[in-house]
Amino acid sequence: MTLKKGMYNQKSMANVKWRYVPLTKSNGPTPRPRHGHRAVSIENKIIVMGGGNEGIVDELHVYNTKANEWSEPHVSGQVPENGVAAFGIAVHGHNIYIHGGMMEYCEYSNDMFMLNTHTWEWTHINITNKDLVCPRLGHSFTLVGSTIYVFGGLSCELDDQNQFIPRYLNDIYTIDIATGEEQSGPSWSREDPAGDAPCPRESHTCVCTKDANEKSGALYIFGGMSSKAERMGDLWRLDLAKMIWIPVIAIGLPPLPRSLHTANVIGNKMYIFGGWVAINQKSKNKTVFLPEKEYKCTNSTACFNMDTITWEPVYTEGFEDALPRSRAGHASAVVNSRLYIISGRDGYHRAYNNQTCFKDMWFLETDKPPVPNRVQLIRASTSTLEICWIPVVTADAYLLQIQRLDNSDVNEWYDVAVVKGNSLVVSHHHSKPSSEDVDDNKPIERLELAPGTTYRFRIAAINACGRGEFSEPAAFKTCVPGFPGAPSSIRISKGNDGAHLAWDPPANSNGNISEYSVYLAIKNSQSTESPSSLAFVLVYRGDSPSCTVKTTSLQNAHVDQTNKPAIIFRIAAKNEKGYGPATQIIDRTFKMGCSNSDLEKDTKSVAAKLSRLKNRLQTDKEIEPLEGEGKDIKIWNYAIKQLNPNNNTWFSAPWLFIECYMYRFIHQAFQATTSLTYPDYDTFREEKCQGLEASLTNMSKIATLLVNQTSDKPPDKLLADFIKLSLWGNRADLSILKYFNLEISDVTDAVEKDGDDMILCNHLDKVVDHLLGIQGGEVGIILDNSGYELFGDMCLAEVVLRATKVTSVTFHMKSLPWFGSDVTDYDLQFLLDSLKGSKDAALVELGNLWESRFKDRQFVKIDHVFWTSPHGFCEMKSVSPDLYSQLGNYKFLFFKGDLNYRKLVNDRSWPYDTAFSVALEGFHPTKLCALRTIKSDAIVECETARVEKILEDDNKDILFCGAYALISSNID
Repeated sequence: MTLKKGMYNQKSMANVKWRYVPLTKSNGPTPRPRHGHRAVSIENKIIVMGGGNEGIVDELHVYNTKANEWSEPHVSGQVPENGVAAFGIAVHGHNIYIHGGMMEYCEYSNDMFMLNTHTWEWTHINITNKDLVCPRLGHSFTLVGSTIYVFGGLSCELDDQNQFIPRYLNDIYTIDIATGEEQSGPSWSREDPAGDAPCPRESHTCVCTKDANEKSGALYIFGGMSSKAERMGDLWRLDLAKMIWIPVIAIGLPPLPRSLHTANVIGNKMYIFGGWVAINQKSKNKTVFLPEKEYKCTNSTACFNMDTITWEPVYTEGFEDALPRSRAGHASAVVNSRLYIISGRDGYHRAYNNQTCFKDMWFLETDKPPVPNRVQLIRASTSTLEICWIPVVTADAYLLQIQRLDNSDVNEWYDVAVVKGNSLVVSHHHSKPSSEDVDDNKPIERLELAPGTTYRFRIAAINACGRGEFSEPAAFKTCVPGFPGAPSSIRISKGNDGAHLAWDPPANSNGNISEYSVYLAIKNSQSTESPSSLAFVLVYRGDSPSCTVKTTSLQNAHVDQTNKPAIIFRIAAKNEKGYGPATQIIDRTFKMGCSNSDLEKDTKSVAAKLSRLKNRLQTDKEIEPLEGEGKDIKIWNYAIKQLNPNNNTWFSAPWLFIECYMYRFIHQAFQATTSLTYPDYDTFREEKCQGLEASLTNMSKIATLLVNQTSDKPPDKLLADFIKLSLWGNRADLSILKYFNLEISDVTDAVEKDGDDMILCNHLDKVVDHLLGIQGGEVGIILDNSGYELFGDMCLAEVVLRATKVTSVTFHMKSLPWFGSDVTDYDLQFLLDSLKGSKDAALVELGNLWESRFKDRQFVKIDHVFWTSPHGFCEMKSVSPDLYSQLGNYKFLFFKGDLNYRKLVNDRSWPYDTAFSVALEGFHPTKLCALRTIKSDAIVECETARVEKILEDDNKDILFCGAYALISSNID
């Protein structure tokens, strides 16, 4: 098509800007130089893997774009051996799928793997007709819905002399990864779209339209290298509704033909960057393209509008140094409206017989920032208002404006400042309205904030593409002299009974604070979304700087829909003169993105499922298969299917199986909801948090000892003391403490009083000697209870690092709420936050120390679905060989608690004097020790006479309440 003068206006031009991301200013381990690697994004994280540079790279790195932090997670499972390059990659939810590519020694692959980014566990996908798709590299691998489309690539064939002959492909296959949950696995389907197909090619790109699904939308394929070693510049569309190939004749000037480039979709536009292009020479009259043997890398950017079928001009302002260097074989990923590129190579230099791989990262700013949320008040005084706002991910700075609400200039906005952060203490503003031009030669006068005056604020985010739209206004009032300021630092947490609010008193109380009032914005048919027009009701009045707003009150709350659904509170303080201004807080965490009707519906749904569960239990019905998503579903349902037909009901099935099934069913009931899903909601969380808070006094004593006195003790004595601390900490089980009416102090008494006579099997000396003999390596702790016990376990880990040559300790957590108080990732983080936020210096010191140990990977935390499966540990080697192999890499393992002990000995009624190593039934990944206070009747390697004597003299409650303990080991 011939371009016409004036065809483009400003709106059709892609005004973008590249920004360099210095890796030297990022935290964590950064990827080494490479090319042929791949990158994908999940939420605000970019996952980079594979590629090559003098060999295939098998590393995996994660970049947190919010925190500017790199990490290298520990992966497990069926990890692709030795890495892969030039492979296909796609993301479905939190799972990453890869296919094909080149392995070491130039071998091509047609294997498919899945990486679960919640557990960082690899799984080899068992495709029933795997060989239908030949091994290949440089192909496209595009996800639409749950279907992956594979197109083209490069394969190799053997000739009569067994030499490799390259074969360029233009075949297309699909696979539905949703069927991967089925026992039989997914399978490939060969597609045969109508129309003339694109010619065979490799190192092309393929993207899908933003609205694409299996029945509508389209794929766009651009460029690549043909079998004639020519770089392609053609654009093709595969209509998914009609399954027909359509060559695209687009408006505008297309980019140069290229291969090994990247293409990414942002909104309705496809952005192409880099790649190999033919070299051209300019003469006086024309541009001449040299033969295809002469080529180079480019750093040009192209933009294709998929709605208007137009190649839009791209303007990247700046000098050459402000642009990424020319490259090919790089990786790219999109986060929000930013296009990131990572590494790549600069081309082959014939004169030097080499190429250079980059170690850098850039992002392309493609759009102005979105509208920010309303400004919120932190605190007020007579002459200042301290405000904040939720950061906008793609913002570099913010323009803050103010408007005084009085009888004059009511419609004028005044500039306050351009702010780099997301908070500011406002004491003045410019004297000229923002609508008027400012004389650069004259100083700008400032107007101070007046006491007892209401001001409105609005904020706009700014980045390299310009300034975005302003937020909705929010109004706040400065204090009247003599009245108190506004409460500050409001904290909101979720509980089963409602929302728990806490706050700090006003910085300027101007006397004694006699009471506080908390108001909740409620549903009002007359109100709008503006906070100034909402109706508020009093939900608390009292002298305490904290309260609980009951769930019944929250059901009538107004739901703010500015961003995620949220509820609005206002809190004010009163002194002798009266009430001061209120602090307004918009809480977007409590509602978890759901409406009141969702919450009510979900609560009823869970209640109905649990009621049905109770009925099936009471009437001894068969165990039903589990439903829903989750990698462990297949494990669970296979185990249910394997139950003996005579022992597959609630009363007849193995007791441990039934216990585990009940907790897994409860998790399933909550996961099927919209508003009550883990990790946002944990039905046991409130009790776990309260249990931790009740333990802080006793934790403070131990922290003081650990911080100040451990250097005076010999290593063997230090280890012995903290192993026993960890042991007796197992008594701090929520169910045990509640049932027997025990206090945390009862747990620490056993350590302080040296309760060795209560340890029925005591291999402590063996364990200490083994730990002192370790010469480097890693120790693992399989955790049990959160709160106080977790604190004791982390103290033990700290002592292991100090007293031995162990280099790191890994904590194995549960991946879902389990047995009431078992440790999840949230619980461990809550402990660290509680320590750092404590008023006790020793606890704060430990919290900061442990946080740094996690950052330095001296402490590591991971989970695995096997820990919440129905299986005993003797079955781990066959059910989860990846986990068994991982445990075998540790120099020593601690298994904490009653449930882990029961699974170690397969919950059998062994004779009391059975050797612990025998009861393990072949579970010997490495040397290990069980630290357990006795709460059930699975007991081994104890004197039979003593156990029977205890049972004879006392009742079973005494033996099974955690008063007695075991330190059992398989050390020879």
